[in-house]
Amino acid sequence: MERILIIEDELPMRTVLQDVLAGEGYRILTASDGETGLQRAVDEKPDLILLDVMMPKLDGYAVCAELRRLSNPVPILMLTAKGQVEDRVQGLDVGADDYLVKPFSTEELLARVRAMLRRIQRQTKMPTQLNLGEWRKYRVSPSPASGSWTRSGATRHSRPRAPWTTTLRACAASSSAIPMNHAGSRPSTASGISSKCSAPPPILQKGDNPPGRNASN
Repeated sequence: MERILIIEDELPMRTVLQDVLAGEGYRILTASDGETGLQRAVDEKPDLILLDVMMPKLDGYAVCAELRRLSNPVPILMLTAKGQVEDRVQGLDVGADDYLVKPFSTEELLARVRAMLRRIQRQTKMPTQLNLGEWRKYRVSPSPASGSWTRSGATRHSRPRAPWTTTLRACAASSSAIPMNHAGSRPSTASGISSKCSAPPPILQKGDNPPGRNASN
């Protein structure tokens, strides 16, 4: 379970926060001043910090700024009674990820904690399976253009293709479904053929002139 560090100098508030978060299953670390909190943040490496602003020794702004100076990416949720716009801006500017003004509800606090922890999980976990209809792609290398496609127990490896290759194949499949006319041919302007079916533009090599421009230009 995620570990949360509470840096709060007021004992009643610190106790309430500890009880609420521990009741949700989080492991709780505490500090009663900014200096102790900064040291615990560096040593313990928590998953999230709840940081009060007005504290002895080091205030919350100084603690947050020092953690960011040390390139510590831990998410920080500031909790403070200072609710003016300039106070919130200052907190966010020194590196806080979110700002919650006292008094606040328990439900809002827990919702913000869950949201911040979800962002951490999204950043640290790479998807291992992509679902594309009835096909599934499993990543087998860091390259997004390689992998294995599986369907009904069968497996085949994918390889990079030019985007227009897939388009032409799709167009060929769609055009084959267009009924023939009385002359035995398919109309070229049938609604089933999209504008994407046009041939791909030529690939220019170094030294070539763009289409419509001759060498004299």
